[in-house]
Amino acid sequence: MGLDVHYVPGEHDNLDEVPLKSYLERYGKNTKGTGWYSFDQKGVHFIGLNNVMDLKAGGMGMLGAEQLAWLAEDVKGLSASTPIVVFAHIPLWTISREWGWGTDDSEQALSMLKRFGSVTVLNGHIHQLMQKVEGNVNFHTARSTAFPQPAPGAAPAPLPMVVPAEKLRSVLGIRTVVYTQGKELLAVTISHWRRAEPTSRHRHLILHLPGEDSLCRRRGSRVTGARLFIISLGKILGVGDTAPCIQMHVAK
Repeated sequence: MGLDVHYVPGEHDNLDEVPLKSYLERYGKNTKGTGWYSFDQKGVHFIGLNNVMDLKAGGMGMLGAEQLAWLAEDVKGLSASTPIVVFAHIPLWTISREWGWGTDDSEQALSMLKRFGSVTVLNGHIHQLMQKVEGNVNFHTARSTAFPQPAPGAAPAPLPMVVPAEKLRSVLGIRTVVYTQGKELLAVTISHWRRAEPTSRHRHLILHLPGEDSLCRRRGSRVTGARLFIISLGKILGVGDTAPCIQMHVAK
């Protein structure tokens, strides 16, 4: 489909005998360290982080000194008006320390971003929708496209949650967003995922934040302003509200 895809690793990418070997060979050829990197698109600065190295069962994520030093250098020269989008697999805010749903040194990373006027932080890992706002920082978690997990404290452990077959689609992170661009205002309608495929009259934009393993962002290349709109969509609707896989059909 001619889409660019950007990844960060999840804990299951560490299962090789040499942790991350296959992941880095396939997805991390131009990244730093164990897979972190940044890039700019249409005035937005994107930062992909790795907080899954040396992860213990039930333990919190960790960025580490080397990655934090790189992050400080990466954002040092940016204007405070630059929109920032950060994505990592494990949440950068503590949702449940008992379940390891957080990152131990995330405060150090977030302190480097407080001077920016607009910061959006996206993550997977916990398989459910949550969001939080701290100052100019908007946090959004995403459901999984594989299986749901219980809310913190609602079960003995964060294991796959069994639900009736007819309810499964309602707890997976798949939605369809259809929007119509007018002269001034943007009209947006959202509907739950369904089997029907879009017709050939539509072009596609996809923002994909899977709840397990790799987290990626895909953007359309044929639609003017689409890349920035994806971020605007996250600000307007909340990625946590619309779920991790947002498919937008743009009528010709």
